[in-house]
Amino acid sequence: MPGLSITKTSSPNPVAPNGTLNYSIRVNNTGNATATNVTVTENYDENVTFVAAVPAPSSGDDTWQFPTLNVSETSWINISVTVNASVPNGTVLHNIVNVSCDEGVTDSDTEDTTVFAVPVCVETATGTGIACFDTDSGTIEDLVAVDESTLPEEGKPELVFPHGLFSFNITGLTPNQTVVVTITLPDNVPVGTQYWKYQASEGGWIRIPMGSDDGDNEITITLVDGGWGDDDDIANGVIVDQGGPGVPPMLAIEKSSSPTTVAPGGNIAYTIIYSNEGRVDLTNVTITENYPEGITFISAIPAPDAGTNNIWTIGDLPMGTASGTITITVKVPDSRDLAFTESGGVTGEGFVMVSKDISTEQKPYTLKNVVTITCAEKGAVSASASTTVGGVPGTSMSVTEHGSGIYESEELLNLETKNKSICLQKSTEAESIPLTLILTHGG
Repeated sequence: MPGLSITKTSSPNPVAPNGTLNYSIRVNNTGNATATNVTVTENYDENVTFVAAVPAPSSGDDTWQFPTLNVSETSWINISVTVNASVPNGTVLHNIVNVSCDEGVTDSDTEDTTVFAVPVCVETATGTGIACFDTDSGTIEDLVAVDESTLPEEGKPELVFPHGLFSFNITGLTPNQTVVVTITLPDNVPVGTQYWKYQASEGGWIRIPMGSDDGDNEITITLVDGGWGDDDDIANGVIVDQGGPGVPPMLAIEKSSSPTTVAPGGNIAYTIIYSNEGRVDLTNVTITENYPEGITFISAIPAPDAGTNNIWTIGDLPMGTASGTITITVKVPDSRDLAFTESGGVTGEGFVMVSKDISTEQKPYTLKNVVTITCAEKGAVSASASTTVGGVPGTSMSVTEHGSGIYESEELLNLETKNKSICLQKSTEAESIPLTLILTHGG
């Protein structure tokens, strides 16, 4: 009686979408008699397509017939199939093979193969290292690094792209298919990283939602064929993407003043603290002071740029906890020495009232100082500190005249804040006339 044994292996395992999968089938007669009309039948997974086999099938693409198989004789069948490009990552391909003969002996074997897309990698445009791209469906092709400077500036978000941007295609999809792309970056990117791309069909720069944003070096984005994230805007089974992960720069500046209240002519010490608390290096960092009118610069540690008293060129500010301090001493304006002269007159008939308040007192006022920090990667950031300049007591005078009749007055007023003097020279002529009031009551 013949005995049939059939075994099957696959290679490679795992296999990539759109990749070639090879099956090797071994049929052996383990009995003590010849098997006749030996038939081998393949049952392919629905996600593969037959390409070729050695020996060629006897019927269709899945049946092989051997007239005889002698005792201990072995026959081999090698089959090549293509995995459909749209098969999602993690799909298991099930394959079953059966063997039978006229003597009624049968056997079967199964082989499972996992679909796994091998990441496609490229050196970043900024030289930070290797970035790898993987998709849960289709095949990533034509992956290239893109220099940020080659894309339009208009509408670009205020982000730093530490690894530059990337351009790639995903092929082998069904129209309108949604895919998830996993990007492994050379370094960790902070929580809050955003993926932006330039898509002309959508009017310029657009933000692509990220599904993984936990502070490590792996992020995920979701793209739709013919929709969000597809540059060609056509549901044709191919996604065209050009974008990259951007990191918000964390440029910070603080300012304080001491004392918060100062007498006229006194000194104020401003303390400026600046820092880079983000995950990207900042370049061309510059700090500019905007002194209020009347302020006199005295000194600063460190000294400002040569030829200025209000500009500090910091240069590069590395990521992390890089920070610095600037201390500035200035003098506020002295008390104001004002001299004021006024001449005038008042003429009236009827009920006349003249009132005037005069004072040499100088009221307190507030000086607001603003400092601005800029860098190449982010717009300007400002901070301010306010100081109250105390008032100066003075001399006050109030003049009030009133009455009914004919009134004529001339006066000359001289006021000086320096010596707190008020001099009022006044001449008045008045004739009293009774005033008659007629009150009516409407009925």
